[in-house]
Amino acid sequence: MYLTAKEYHVLSLNGLKLSTLATFLGECPEVKVVLLGFDNDEAGRGAMRAFEGELKAKSYFVASCPPGSEFKDWNEQLQAERRAWH
Repeated sequence: MYLTAKEYHVLSLNGLKLSTLATFLGECPEVKVVLLGFDNDEAGRGAMRAFEGELKAKSYFVASCPPGSEFKDWNEQLQAERRAWH
């Protein structure tokens, strides 16, 4: 299934700043569900836990979606999956 821009908002934080996400959510009150996909390292996993707690406290539905354990981030996983298909 392919998603259109009308179905989902996508935000790249370019770092682990909750303030960036808070600004986005303030500008997009229609967003009620947040999927977190940070890097698969200690900082990324810690940030996912912290963001998840903060967002759930504000009544968002939150799911943490880290890349597979053998990958450092989603880009690495997607590249590996692409190579496997070609």
